[in-house]
Amino acid sequence: MRTICVLALALGASACVAPTDRSGELSVQLAALPPLFIKDTVRLSAHVVDQSGADVPNALVSYGTSDPGVITIDSLGWLRAVGVGSATLTVSAVGFAQATPVNRTVNVLAALEVDSIRPMTARFGELVTLYGAGLDKDSLFQTSIGGEDAQVAGYQAVDPQHPNRLGKLVVWMPPPAPRRSVLTVLGFNGGVVFPDSLNVIQHDLYEPDDTVPADLGPLPDGFNNPALALEPQPRTDTKTPADWYTFTNTQTQDRTILFYSKLGATQSVGVFMTDSLAWSSAKQTWVVGPRAWTIGPKSAVCSGLTIQQNGAPVEIKESLFPLSVIALKNLPAGTYHIIAPYVPTGQPIPYQLTIVNQYASVLPPDADEENDYCDVATPFPIGSSASLTIDNPHDLDWFKFSVTAATPFSAVATASDSAGDPDLYLIHDFRPDSLVAVDIARTAGPVEKLSVGSLPVGNYFLLVVDWVGTATPYTLTTSASLLPAPVAAVPRRATAWTPVWTPRGRERP
Repeated sequence: MRTICVLALALGASACVAPTDRSGELSVQLAALPPLFIKDTVRLSAHVVDQSGADVPNALVSYGTSDPGVITIDSLGWLRAVGVGSATLTVSAVGFAQATPVNRTVNVLAALEVDSIRPMTARFGELVTLYGAGLDKDSLFQTSIGGEDAQVAGYQAVDPQHPNRLGKLVVWMPPPAPRRSVLTVLGFNGGVVFPDSLNVIQHDLYEPDDTVPADLGPLPDGFNNPALALEPQPRTDTKTPADWYTFTNTQTQDRTILFYSKLGATQSVGVFMTDSLAWSSAKQTWVVGPRAWTIGPKSAVCSGLTIQQNGAPVEIKESLFPLSVIALKNLPAGTYHIIAPYVPTGQPIPYQLTIVNQYASVLPPDADEENDYCDVATPFPIGSSASLTIDNPHDLDWFKFSVTAATPFSAVATASDSAGDPDLYLIHDFRPDSLVAVDIARTAGPVEKLSVGSLPVGNYFLLVVDWVGTATPYTLTTSASLLPAPVAAVPRRATAWTPVWTPRGRERP
């Protein structure tokens, strides 16, 4: 404050007067700060204003910090984030003692930091959202819940120009995470974060879906859930535990069902579809209707009938493996069922269910697709030959023909891939009464031969199945003559082995 002296000529004297200090009418303004992360540098913008909000010319400001271990500021206003935490930033007017300073709390975030998780209680297969910094999926290399890997469902950045800053990461709740699970995040830029624990409900979001199906609806965009669970607890009202789903085709369209589970070779997941399925409380099992057909390991129902041989059901043998693929072309409008039976093992077993609105296959489908079930069996008169394809592990090829006079019959299926192992099932069609297996050829190797001395008059199916699930081209030939007797048939080994999924299919290790 400057002293003013006034000369009084009339009195022949002078007087000095101290003016009133009005700096209390001034204040400091500071522009908003962006979110700060460790190692950030930002230039502060501050100025002194009067009561009207007008700038005070040539006014200077000074800067201070309550914790130099979190933020530092130089005389030119450059703020540097040097540590994670909170500090108070103070900006004062120089030379104006009564001017109101600015005090602002500054939070410095780590490169990887979780602020909150929602919901705090979730079921297997449910979406969990993480809010915080550094959660961009491209900067993470693991997110786990209770030690189980949590697959990423999506990420949304607050600032699209800086996707590795603030945002929200959505993950699937994975089984078999324990009831109280810690969510752990590991990133390339930030190390390890252990946020609050979650309460995990020990069943997936579609339970109970054993005796009453979970209706997925028309699925216009398909369906995917990678974190469903086969729960271990025994059902009190079922003999065969399972997860049961339905979906609807509102019009004819291609569909592919993919089912993956981390089960061993002795515990199979069977996926099959049918146009008619219900639970019988009296029989304590599922029953199919007169129009039902099925696809899947060990299962082949046609018009509600199971294939019989000598009065016993015939098992359609296929290697057990964790990935089931059922691709169907031009699936008619209607409601369809998926059943996943399993053997309880003491803890929830994770599985993934995906339904896509296209025909997805390892190899291109042959010209006869769709012929994966009896209703769409391809006419294949005796004496025919064709180049065909097993394009997926569960690509069953149904063919039909008629015999008008008793005749010898033979069929040969030859896989192009030496790892392929086709099997042949010759079935006498007595519908609506029964389906009877006349002969079954399922020796090991890429060539399968079936021969019958005299085939009675009637209608027949010839079913081709690849036992090892190798996607491979093959040729099929039928004739009205007997094949030469084999030197020695090689029976398939009964010992168990664990197949390995490869782009070519499944091969013995």
